[in-house]
Amino acid sequence: MLSRKVIVILLLMMFVISSNAYAADSKITVYLDGNELTFDTPPIITDGTTLVPLRKIFETLGSQIQWDNSTRTVTATKGDILITYKIGEKNGYKNGKAVTMEVPGVISNGFTLVPLRFVSEALGALVAWNGETKRIDITHQENATVELKAPETSYIPSINRLNGNQVGTVYVDGDWIYYTHPMDERKIYKMKLDGSMNTKIGDVVSSNHLIVDKDWIYFSTFEIIGHPRDYNLSPDNGVYKMKTDGSGLVKLLSGISIANMSITGDSIYYTKQFDASNVNMVKTDGTGNQLAYKSVWNYQILGDTIYYNQESRLPVDFYEMKLDGSNKRKLMRNISSRYQVINNSLYYTDGAYLMERLLNEPEKEPTKVIELNSNNLVVVNEQTVIFQKKNDMKLYKVDLLAKNVTLLNESAVQTFDVAGDLIKVTFANPVTFSWINWKTKEMIEFR
Repeated sequence: MLSRKVIVILLLMMFVISSNAYAADSKITVYLDGNELTFDTPPIITDGTTLVPLRKIFETLGSQIQWDNSTRTVTATKGDILITYKIGEKNGYKNGKAVTMEVPGVISNGFTLVPLRFVSEALGALVAWNGETKRIDITHQENATVELKAPETSYIPSINRLNGNQVGTVYVDGDWIYYTHPMDERKIYKMKLDGSMNTKIGDVVSSNHLIVDKDWIYFSTFEIIGHPRDYNLSPDNGVYKMKTDGSGLVKLLSGISIANMSITGDSIYYTKQFDASNVNMVKTDGTGNQLAYKSVWNYQILGDTIYYNQESRLPVDFYEMKLDGSNKRKLMRNISSRYQVINNSLYYTDGAYLMERLLNEPEKEPTKVIELNSNNLVVVNEQTVIFQKKNDMKLYKVDLLAKNVTLLNESAVQTFDVAGDLIKVTFANPVTFSWINWKTKEMIEFR
């Protein structure tokens, strides 16, 4: 039996530890349009997700809420947006569509806390996290349609699965766009979102698969020596990282050519050229390189879930599985190998129609969203698609709600890649490079 004195000491130690953890979380600051928000209880971080008091964040973002204490369910309305969420569950609902969160809402010390990113982005705001200062900036955009994202630790590819031409050549991080320059040996550049401060930051050629995570740029190189028909790969091909200012270049993996790459937490997942059905994993410091999954082809990781095709032969079956290998299930049979998952929807194309399948309602047949006659397209969010027509090779934008199609530029396009509101474009004849704002159709000039 423990003495009363020992028990008291243990309880005091637990209180000190708990108080220290709570104090660390209390350093988090949250700003809305530049104005700091104050909360009755400080925000906390759980498994990389920031949680804040429910009523404060919903009402600050302009929504009206109703709270059902018996079911611990909040219902929030703002214009035509309806959000419902039951505390303790990992799925919230925006206009009836499920949105999965990495961490559920909790009730702590009498306060109801919910994931800040889920609430903010569901209500049409953008969220940016600064890990060094522990500052969160929310940009409130009325009438914005924002793609809900995974937590800050998960990589959301700026290149989507439906566009077959590009291989991760742009990445948006805060106010910066990082990209490979098609007219300068695919070296890495960065610029502000408005086109200012355009600067080369790396001299490594043939860069692909750009990922920016915690002030580091991760990328691969793919270079062919000699004539392309000989297909002799450069021994310098591999996986690198460097600081976002271009310093501290480190080679993590040598002598391999990457087909697909993503980052979740402190792990890099990748497949090799000519071995694209086996997913490998290495730590972001270059250690622990190992085989992660067999017979996982053309994968996409969102949060703790990996989506993939079982084989490369067409048509293919589509699966999902937790990163730890559990809860594997087949979601659909016989789809195109080009697909993209956004929130709870699986988008794919057969070259004629853009199709949508709701992942939480697998018994329902997929629906034809719109006829595009395109293999190269980007589903930017639930409302907007950027695509290239087969017949004229020009870029168009389609509003999925209004079914309006808009020509973005009169010139034929060789390759394109979407980065936020901008499209990185290589025109075909003559071969030139530029950026187009898909919302305004304006060409972006470097400044």
